[in-house]
Amino acid sequence: MIPQRRAVWKTTQFRQQCGKCDNSPISNSAGSNPIGSATNETNPIGSNPAGSNPIEDPHQIAHTIHPVQMHPAQMAAAGKHSARLWYLPSLEVKICKNAKVSSPFTPASDSFHCRAMLFRSRSPLRLGLAGGGTDVSPYCDNFGGCVLNVTIDLHAHCTIEPRSDGIVRFRAADRNECFEAPAAPMFDADISKPLALHKAVHNRVAREFPALAGPSHLACNVTTYSDAPAGSGLGTSSTLTVAMLGAYKEWLKLPLGEYELARTAYEIERFELGLAGGRQDQYASAFGGVNFMEFSAGERVIVNPLRIHADVLNELQACVLLYHNGTSRESAKIIAEQIGNVQCGSMDSIEAMHELKRDAVAMKEQLLRGNIPAMARVLARSWESKKRMASSISNTDIDAVMEAALAAGASAGKVSGAGGGGYIFFMIDPLQREEVSRALSVFPGWVQPCQFSLTGVQTWTTR
Repeated sequence: MIPQRRAVWKTTQFRQQCGKCDNSPISNSAGSNPIGSATNETNPIGSNPAGSNPIEDPHQIAHTIHPVQMHPAQMAAAGKHSARLWYLPSLEVKICKNAKVSSPFTPASDSFHCRAMLFRSRSPLRLGLAGGGTDVSPYCDNFGGCVLNVTIDLHAHCTIEPRSDGIVRFRAADRNECFEAPAAPMFDADISKPLALHKAVHNRVAREFPALAGPSHLACNVTTYSDAPAGSGLGTSSTLTVAMLGAYKEWLKLPLGEYELARTAYEIERFELGLAGGRQDQYASAFGGVNFMEFSAGERVIVNPLRIHADVLNELQACVLLYHNGTSRESAKIIAEQIGNVQCGSMDSIEAMHELKRDAVAMKEQLLRGNIPAMARVLARSWESKKRMASSISNTDIDAVMEAALAAGASAGKVSGAGGGGYIFFMIDPLQREEVSRALSVFPGWVQPCQFSLTGVQTWTTR
């Protein structure tokens, strides 16, 4: 049952094609009301007590319903060949040819359709090529950080479906988690409870844009899923945050550009939820493509999109093999150790981060020159530096996978993200891809097909 709402109409010309009509534009003719009297306030399209068809010529009528609140007395008479548009909350109702309508809006034939508007988004995951870890405070605040990354064709997805019953429902489809409650100005986004990220994003939007939230408190269904598992080292949680913000932006037409979107996602994770981590993931997902990022004190971030020749990108893509070792890890624990090492002045850890920062600059230069073998040499050097940042970045399982891949012909490799497990990416000769893949097949993980993605967060509306 469609909720009773007051409506306002307007007419438009359209072409109706069916067995009873020709293809000429249908024009308005004043003086008749094809959908009956609109004087009954409880029924915006007129009463129909006898169950008869209030439409004079139903095969030429189409109606669409979206949300506003206006009195039906504002509706004027329209011709029987008019298309009427009502604005109610994100619901579309189409009454097609030969439809019979019972009061109020009760479908009487298969040609009556009611579908809510859906607001979707998808945001790409990233592969950190060099410099990862130097984007984490307090290192980047004290010394400045640099990261080179590229987004890939694995995404986090979000769909928002507005509701009119005052309920909010969050669902992580890939994790089989669900939360449902009456809409409220604020939800308890305790990180120890399920779907804290969903609640925190909803809270931030409702708090920052109260005029748009209104008395309904943004009642809706929010459904998410990711193409990669959590704890995989591709920035999954940050990318999911960007995707959710993107869907809210599409729904509410929020004034958020790439920088604002990434910055808001970062604040939600780091300040509102207290999750440890860096900054590159949110900005990579918002901007997309190949980026060299600079981080400095005062939360200053500069994203430099790199223009790489297509031949170079294709060759780099052919030389990358992405492998998941079958385990996930909690990046927060590894990052907490890294932060502690910087705070206590561990010179070995700090010098390792200095080397990673220099390697990010060096790899950027080699990428711009199209020198893929030199990039592999930088990657090998960076992995040795990265392991000195925290003791849990590598382990015996990761070392065994690395040794097998290198023995089979890989040029270099490193764990993506904070380390400890998840995705490992290798630089290989494309002609030896199968040999390296076979060497890795004895381990419990899998080779992950992937391509580079040059587009950041995308949003759209559908029905």
